Amino acid sequence: MRARRPYGRGRYREYRVRDFLRNAGLFVIRCAGSKPVDLVVVHNGRSVLIEVKTRPYLSPQERVKLWNVAELSGSPVYLAVWEKGRLTLYHVAGPKDMEFERLLARGSRVKMESFK
Repeated sequence: MRARRPYGRGRYREYRVRDFLRNAGLFVIRCAGSKPVDLVVVHNGRSVLIEVKTRPYLSPQERVKLWNVAELSGSPVYLAVWEKGRLTLYHVAGPKDMEFERLLARGSRVKMESFK
């Protein structure tokens, strides 16, 4: 099997997170070209924005971009990372959506943390 290129690996992870959230009963849209984030989750009439990464790191420029997106949209922004077969969601910016976090925390394969 041919190795995936960086774009293919990133897209694969986005699909994996998207499918996981859909299986949790959420409505998820993948943003083509990752503009301005990778995924938009609509839950109880509110949106949650998700950036998918391989590891829990954001450059200073990425942090500023996500803070601006959160401020403009009024929606929380989370960083999603697959770690050891488990999805970890880090709250990055904007108001926390506690109902969204409680819904996902029920699953044994999801861990919620604040981004440092």
